[in-house]
Amino acid sequence: MKIQNIYKYLLAVLMITFSTACNDEEFLNQAKMASLNVGDEAVDNTVALENLISGAYYSLSNFGGGNGFHGRQKQVAELMADVLVLHENQPNVSNSELNYYGRTTTVNDDGALADVWQAGYRIAHAANRVIGVIERTGGFRDGNFSWTPVLLGEALFLRAFAHFQLVKLFSAPYGGANNGRPSIIKMDRLPVDGFDLKGRATVQEIYDFIVADLERILQEDLLPESFNATFHPAGYVDRAKKDAARFLLMRVYWMRHEFDKAKNMADAIITSGGGYDMSEAPIEAFNKANFSPGGTTYASNVRGKEVIFQIIMFNAGARQQSEWKSADQVLQSMSFSFTGGVNPNTWNTNNNQKRVSFSQDFMLKSGWVDPVTKAATPEALNDKRLQQVYRRWEAGADNASEYHRNLTQPYIWGSKMSRTDLLGGQPRRYSYTLFRLAEVYLTRAYINFANGQTQLAANDLDVVRRRAWAGDPADFQVTDPGTLTAAKIHIERAKEMAFEDDRLWYLKGLMADVPAGDRNTSALAWDSERLYWPIPQRETTLNSLLGE
Repeated sequence: MKIQNIYKYLLAVLMITFSTACNDEEFLNQAKMASLNVGDEAVDNTVALENLISGAYYSLSNFGGGNGFHGRQKQVAELMADVLVLHENQPNVSNSELNYYGRTTTVNDDGALADVWQAGYRIAHAANRVIGVIERTGGFRDGNFSWTPVLLGEALFLRAFAHFQLVKLFSAPYGGANNGRPSIIKMDRLPVDGFDLKGRATVQEIYDFIVADLERILQEDLLPESFNATFHPAGYVDRAKKDAARFLLMRVYWMRHEFDKAKNMADAIITSGGGYDMSEAPIEAFNKANFSPGGTTYASNVRGKEVIFQIIMFNAGARQQSEWKSADQVLQSMSFSFTGGVNPNTWNTNNNQKRVSFSQDFMLKSGWVDPVTKAATPEALNDKRLQQVYRRWEAGADNASEYHRNLTQPYIWGSKMSRTDLLGGQPRRYSYTLFRLAEVYLTRAYINFANGQTQLAANDLDVVRRRAWAGDPADFQVTDPGTLTAAKIHIERAKEMAFEDDRLWYLKGLMADVPAGDRNTSALAWDSERLYWPIPQRETTLNSLLGE
């Protein structure tokens, strides 16, 4: 039976089953986090399918001492762009960080890049097991059968996400002659055996594959529109919904330079009724935890109001503290953490972790720093982001000066990703935000501008600017569409999205040069070979088909 033929039946059953929340809660509580060796696990019921999906989500973040998928990829990409600077003369800077910042993409034996590759295909492997079983059998006719279309939708989303992260990092970008070039492996099925090796698909084939998975989710209505506490168990709050698929598709269309299609996805997210808005302060997207204060109880629907998708700590239910997942520890070096979570103005003395800040180049472009005196400008003093998710540190103000002894001028540091949560001072136990509504508005702002709709562009830009405004609301200056420029949109986006794996891909989508930042070099073309990495050596050694 083709899976398409059973969707209407499945969704009808789904609505009936969701009306009894007990069954749903029991289903997610039965499921356990899949082992990393997902191929060793029998798949003979719906709970087993859920275990695979849960394991794939788990692989997105930080398992096994920092070998997570998304954090490593972000560290590489953020250091390659121009908005941040690596303080190369500080202690504990690694050779890998020097390579990323130096854009030394001739290196093919970097351990973190190899981890990204393996984690991405681990996610795709788990997703393919779920997709293959459901398409072959139509799902298991057990007590949890009603979850089948949702699990299929999540598998397609995770497979698309994994391929998208990999193709960005290990391939020439989409466009022109690049589309026929060899890219990464298209993992569209399970291998038959250990000798069933695959070569590299083209850039075009990989992007078409990603788009097909995401469009299928939307066309076949596989994922729910939003979390509903009446029907869904608490453990489902952080799982991908329909707007996560739309958001990822918006990013993919951006990378394919299909801006009108990207705008359609942005429009759909903003009007979807998913419960997202920009009413909260910037920090609220980053300081939520999945647990109620004081224990292991899973708190329902704990996320910032603008958050569309965040990494879960685990799939659901009554877990023990020892099983909580720390989110993205690998990014400590890119963050400015607080002490104890009590006073946000108290600096953490472990400043050897703080090796990455905003570049001097960008600080001047941002309007946050006076070009002559280096003092904070009135614009900076009235920006909530500099009070909440970034920190300006004056020269000589470091209370662990042995680490930053060479900093003779102010720098602005990030504090989005490494903080203390609501649970008694344990660092990094919080929901890790991946998709935010601010990015949607900024994407649509540029596309409206490029289409000549400057008033609409100004309106979208001001949604982000107004949320960041810390002064008297009556003093907020709306954007004049007559003086709006693309550069203003680009700068506002960089202010909002820094430290979040955005800048490099944003510029590649625009086919714009990537500036040098604080490097003593020249800008690079958007498709320069110095802006993507070779397939890791240990993979090409095992699979000779991965050669050019």
